[in-house]
Amino acid sequence: MRQLVSIPVFALAAVLCVSGAFAQQQQQSSSDPYAPPPPPPQAPSTQPDKSCSAQAQRGSKGPWKTSNTCPPPSSPNDNPSTAQPTQNGDPQQKTDQQQPKKSTADDNPFPEDISEEAVGHPLLLRSSRHVRLTAAGEELLKRAQQTLRKVAEDVHSTRRIGRGEVGTLTVGFIASAMLTVLPRMLSEYRNRFPEVELRLREFYTSSLLRALRDGTADIGFTRDAGAEEALHTETLLPEPYIAVVSAQHPLAQKPAIQVSDLRTEPFVLFSPEVGQNAWEKVMRLCHQGGFRPKIMQEAPHWLTIMRLVGTGLGVTIAPACVEKIADQEVRCIKLRNAKIFSHLELAYRDETLTSLEETFLTLARKTFRHAGPFSAVNGRAE
Repeated sequence: MRQLVSIPVFALAAVLCVSGAFAQQQQQSSSDPYAPPPPPPQAPSTQPDKSCSAQAQRGSKGPWKTSNTCPPPSSPNDNPSTAQPTQNGDPQQKTDQQQPKKSTADDNPFPEDISEEAVGHPLLLRSSRHVRLTAAGEELLKRAQQTLRKVAEDVHSTRRIGRGEVGTLTVGFIASAMLTVLPRMLSEYRNRFPEVELRLREFYTSSLLRALRDGTADIGFTRDAGAEEALHTETLLPEPYIAVVSAQHPLAQKPAIQVSDLRTEPFVLFSPEVGQNAWEKVMRLCHQGGFRPKIMQEAPHWLTIMRLVGTGLGVTIAPACVEKIADQEVRCIKLRNAKIFSHLELAYRDETLTSLEETFLTLARKTFRHAGPFSAVNGRAE
């Protein structure tokens, strides 16, 4: 017995065709409720025409010669009930009278692949006045309606996935990115797409790039990553560099200084392993000031660096966003004529973007674009 594979079609056919058959029966019964059913159609006569028989008798004794008006005499092979396959392999069609009566469109509304023969049980009870479902038909209809509802839900969910509204997204970020408008952007994304599971992970830039390449992260907010193989990076926010000194430092009261004013100072800075390009930018900035910095202490996080600078252990050069975590023990000072900028970037695998990732990227670009460039004026971030 074949399996039922077209249940959604059955549901529609059952509802529409059963109701149509019932209406047709009601119409016939209302016109003449006692009218007998119509007689079965008469089979065409198989007796030859008398004129043709006479013509056959006048013919020669040789093979039968047909005229333009008379058919050849019938033979056992001409009986439709004993029809043999034709030369092309197609059996000759039987007449309605000699075929076993099968369900027609009026009394069997189901598609061919869900017929009562395929199910193996009657699906409809028919009378001269009513057509109704059997217990098997009711159960099949109920299951078909459940399937239709499930299909509708699946289509709706699939469309939401296609629009990037449902799924799981892993976003990596470096710590200093949280000093920009990124937290506000992430909050807005969660509010707009509550059914997206947003996983946030903090990295150094170097480890974040590895996570993007191996698929551990889908999208990353990096700093000064630059061109990376198999990844696409785009600048979200260019930031000027600032100098950070302790509150007791002789330069602390100045609103702006030259990079060269720090040539004799010990430095507290992150290591190249945290972010090679970001470290090299600080080196180039100092080189423009005519010196190579003497690094007395390394630390991985800007908060740690700022605390060490506040104790007088040294000075540092940092992106302008770091001013947001400055306390009373340090002073942030503008750098005049600094031609090098730090760049907060979006990084992702360009060739494998999903709708979910594209939706996130669109919101990130829009948020940072409306926030405008970052600058430090009188020691405060705009």
